[in-house]
Amino acid sequence: MSAPTTLDGEALSRGLAVRVVPAVRPPVARGLKHSLGRRSPGRLAQLTREHDQLCTQAVDSFEIAAGLEAAGVSDRRARSQFDVASVFELAEMMYELVPRRPAPAEPATDPWRRSPARAFLRGLLYGLPGLLFVVALRIIQVPLSVTLLVAATIVACALGQLLSFLGHVLLGRGDRRAARALMRVALLAGAAPVAGLSVAALLTHSPTLRLSVFAASEVEYLLAATVLMVLDADVLLLAILAPGVALSGLVLCGAVPDLPPWVALGGLGLCLLTAVAAAWMRLRTPDSRSGRRLRDALRGGELPVSVCFLAYGGFSAAMLSFAVVDAVTGSGSATGPTVALSMLPLIASLGAADWLQYRLRSRTAHAMRDSTSIDGFARRARLELVLALLAYAGTLAVLTGALLGCLTRWGGVDRVFALDATGYMVLGLALFLSTILLSCGLHRLIVAVTGAALAVDAGLRWPLTGTGGPVPLALAHVAVFSALLVVLLAVSAVEFGRLARHK
Repeated sequence: MSAPTTLDGEALSRGLAVRVVPAVRPPVARGLKHSLGRRSPGRLAQLTREHDQLCTQAVDSFEIAAGLEAAGVSDRRARSQFDVASVFELAEMMYELVPRRPAPAEPATDPWRRSPARAFLRGLLYGLPGLLFVVALRIIQVPLSVTLLVAATIVACALGQLLSFLGHVLLGRGDRRAARALMRVALLAGAAPVAGLSVAALLTHSPTLRLSVFAASEVEYLLAATVLMVLDADVLLLAILAPGVALSGLVLCGAVPDLPPWVALGGLGLCLLTAVAAAWMRLRTPDSRSGRRLRDALRGGELPVSVCFLAYGGFSAAMLSFAVVDAVTGSGSATGPTVALSMLPLIASLGAADWLQYRLRSRTAHAMRDSTSIDGFARRARLELVLALLAYAGTLAVLTGALLGCLTRWGGVDRVFALDATGYMVLGLALFLSTILLSCGLHRLIVAVTGAALAVDAGLRWPLTGTGGPVPLALAHVAVFSALLVVLLAVSAVEFGRLARHK
C-alpha cells in the first residue's frame, strides 16, 4: 500500500536518489527558523485543508497515509514538496497538526424493532379468521366438508408463507415493481378457481361445488390478507374483518340461532371481496413502478428457500389441524366448538409470540454489536433465547390453565379435551421456536424436522384410532409434539449462539 512507486524504487536502488532519514535538526537562526516555520506549515496546512475530513476523523496516521496514496500523493511528492522521506512521515505530521473531530456516530438501525401494539394487532389478524372458520364448521357439518376446509387451510397457509417470503424479499431490495407483479399474479391465480367454481355451482346447484367455492374463497382470502400485511396495511385489514368477526360472534354465542346459513356465508364472502379489492388497490400506489421486472428480480438461489417456506407453511397448518382431523374421523373431540376451545389459548397468544420473537432478534442484534468476543455473544444470545422461551411458555401455560379452570368450574372437562389443549400448548411452543430458527436461516433443517413430526403423528393415527378410545391418540399427539420441541431445543442450543446465524 505504502511501498515506493516503481520509478522511485529504481532510483533508490541505483543511487539516483537517497532516502531522507529523519534527524535532529540543528538550531537555526531566529529569523531563518521563523521563515521555515511560515513556509513549511503553510504547504502542510493547505494539504490538511484539502483532506480535512480525512485528517479530522482518522484513527491514526496510517489511515491518513492510505487516504493520501488513494488521492495520488506519492513518496516523490512528499520529498519534493514537504521535505519528508515518505507519505508515512507526511501523514504523521498531518496527524499531529490537525486535532481530531470525529463525526457523531449515527444510531444503528434495528431491523427487528417492532412496537408491542403492532405485534398484538398482528396477533389479532392471525387469530380472528379462526372465528370465521369455526362458524363455517357449524354451518357445514358433513365430514367431507370439514376435510375439504382443512385441506384448503393447509394450502392457503403454504401459499401465504411463500407469498410473504417473496414479497418481503422483493420489497427489501427496492424491487417494488416486481413485488407488485408477484402479488397481482397471486391474487388473480387465487380468484380464478373461485370464479370458475361459483359459475359451476350456480349452474348445477351441487352442494359439493358450493363447498368447493367456500374452500377456494378461504385460499383467496388468505392471499389477500398476506398482501395487505406485507404492505403494512394491518389496520385496514382489521377494519375489513370486523363485520365478519361480529357476525361470527353473534352466531357462536347463540344470539342469532335461526340465522340462515346463506346469510352467514354471504357475510363471510363480503369480507373476502373487500379484502381482495383493498389488496388490489394497495398495489396501485405510485411508487410501485420502481425497480426491476419480476423475471429479472427473482434469482435462482431463492427457489430452494421459497420451497422451504412453502413446505413449512403447509406442515405447520397440518399439525395445527390435528384436533379437527380427530373430530372428523370420530376419534377425538366430537364437535367444532370443542376443537375451537382447545385452540383458544394458542390463538390468544399469537400477539405475544410475535412480539417476543421480534424482541428476541432485536436483543441478539444489540448483543452482537456490544459483545467483545464470540463466546460472550454466544452466551448472551442463548440467555435471551431461554428468556423468550420461558416468557412464551408462561403465557401459554397461564392461558391454558385459565381455560381449563373455567371449564372445570362451569361443567367439567373430559380427559381428551385436556390433552388436546396441552397438545396445542406444546405445539405452539415448538412452532414458536421453529419460526425463530427459520429466521436464522435454518430453512432445510426446520422443514425436515417439522415434516418428520407430521409424518410420525399421521402414522400413529391409524393404529391408535378406535383402540382404547380417543385417549391413546391424544396422548400420542402430546408425545410427538413434545419430541419435536426437544429436538428444536437441541438445535437451538447449538445454532442460535453462532454469530453467522444473525446477519
